[in-house]
Amino acid sequence: MITTKKQPSVVILDIVLLAISTLEIQRNMRSDPTLAMLPELVVPAKSPPIEIRTSREAGVSAHITKPIDYFEMNNGAEKVLSG
Repeated sequence: MITTKKQPSVVILDIVLLAISTLEIQRNMRSDPTLAMLPELVVPAKSPPIEIRTSREAGVSAHITKPIDYFEMNNGAEKVLSG
């Protein structure tokens, strides 16, 4: 379980991990009551359509592909925060 002093509004995950998948991180977050309801904005190293579909089905709120554009990141964050 992750303990935080201040509850964030959104979680931005920049995923470049080989040992743990986006879905595993997402499952771990959903099992933590302090993080379970937070929207997630995922920035994967690769964005094959099957991975995006699978992670969306698992509850990931939105994806942004690399290279990251500031306005795209901002719009993505606003999108997930507005529900």
